[in-house]
Amino acid sequence: MLDDGPLTRRMPEPLLAAGFFAAATAYGAVVSIREDVPGEPLGLRVPLTVSAGVVLGWGSGLSAPWPMPAAALLVAADPHRSAGPTAGRVLAAIGAGVVTGTLIEPITWQPQRWTPATASAIGLNLIAAVILIRLGRRPAAAERGGGIAGHRTA
Repeated sequence: MLDDGPLTRRMPEPLLAAGFFAAATAYGAVVSIREDVPGEPLGLRVPLTVSAGVVLGWGSGLSAPWPMPAAALLVAADPHRSAGPTAGRVLAAIGAGVVTGTLIEPITWQPQRWTPATASAIGLNLIAAVILIRLGRRPAAAERGGGIAGHRTA
C-alpha cells in the first residue's frame, strides 16, 4: 500500500470503530432528548430529565452513558495501546456493555413506540457494539496465534 503522507494513510480501525460508536451515542442522545426517551435500565428510573441524564453520564434510553464512548476513543486514539490485547479487551467489553444496555432498556422492547429515528438509534447502537466486539477480539486472537489477516498487533 502506498503511504505518501497523511492523505493516503488509513485511519486505524480501532479509532474508526470508536468514532462510529461515539457518533451513534451522540445521535441516540439527540433522539432521546427530542423524543423524551429516558434511560430506564431494567425499569429503574432516576429523577432526572433526559438531557440531565445524558449530561451527567446516566445515558438515555437510546444512548450509552458518555464515559463509554469517551473511554473507547481514549483507548483507540493511542496507536501503541490500540494495537495490543488490552485495548482489544476494553473495546470488546464496551461493546458487550452496549448490547446489554440496549437489551435492558424498555424502549427496545416496545416497537409500537418507535419512530424512524428511534429505530435508527437502536440499530446504530447495536451495529457499533458488534463492531467494537469483533474488532476487540482480533488482538486477543492474534495473541493466541490465531492471527487475523490484515490486522497488525505490533
